Amino acid sequence: MLARERGDPQGPADDQVFLTHNAHWSPKGLELNAHLLAENLESRPWFERSADSEGEHASVRTEQRVACEPEDEPLPEGAVAHLITLAPILTPAGEPIEFTDRESPIVILGDSYCTIYREYGADFPRHLAHLIGEPVDVVAAPGGGRKGSCESFTRRRGELQGKRLAIWAFTSHALLSPTWWRPRERADSRGQ
Repeated sequence: MLARERGDPQGPADDQVFLTHNAHWSPKGLELNAHLLAENLESRPWFERSADSEGEHASVRTEQRVACEPEDEPLPEGAVAHLITLAPILTPAGEPIEFTDRESPIVILGDSYCTIYREYGADFPRHLAHLIGEPVDVVAAPGGGRKGSCESFTRRRGELQGKRLAIWAFTSHALLSPTWWRPRERADSRGQ
């Protein structure tokens, strides 16, 4: 779907699915991915949308134009930040939504693909929570990437009860790295 929707590389920034100056999703790409996942979730027999979607978890999609320069990734020399249209997800009163719940059956593990646009309330987990009408569990380490997220998640142990789906939202080159699939070294029974 992203390939079909990617638009003209020389066209407006709002028509792109990835940012021009780095590999992150554009707001359009982020929303397309959230919609794909929401459709997939709704087709699963265990998924039930809350009957209270107008109450505690009510949210609205808004729009905001910003000059985009992602955190921790300065633009290349001479490049100008593009104006892009973000879609913050807010409560009906205009406040940031509560989009995380460690008890959720859905957990998102990610890197900066989860946190990009977070300061605007327009990040991937918020979009997914908005579309499914339920908060999700999020374990994201933008600076630590996949290693930090996965280590945080495995330390939870007892909190994994009730998890039905883990969504990995990492840059593709991290998933293709040979170190990703290397087994963890374990200390033997003597603690060595």
